[in-house]
Amino acid sequence: MTVDPILMTLMSLAVLAGVVLLRWVAAKPWWPLHPGGSRGYLRDVATVWSPLLMLLAAGLAYRVLIGNDPAASGQPIYLGLFVVAYLGVIVARRVGPVRQAQLSLEAARPVSAGEVRKEAV
Repeated sequence: MTVDPILMTLMSLAVLAGVVLLRWVAAKPWWPLHPGGSRGYLRDVATVWSPLLMLLAAGLAYRVLIGNDPAASGQPIYLGLFVVAYLGVIVARRVGPVRQAQLSLEAARPVSAGEVRKEAV
């Protein structure tokens, strides 16, 4: 029994959205410490998890391409597809808006009870 690649990708997106919402709700005490409030915290959490969309796109491309020719599943080009997507995730987490969102989330977390990091200001 095979599952449609689009359906599998949509299920993966639903799991990813669930993880983002769970992380957002679990951090409710930190919302007031974030410069954007609860909405800004949610935006930053979604931004931090967004690079995983590259891996989902690579998985969808792999399933669509293999669906047309299952004998080609051992080709090195498909391994390269995932390597490029994984490297994209690593680079995205280290530069640009994802890194800024990570720093913003870290700054909103108290170091200890009632204390806020100086970078948050």
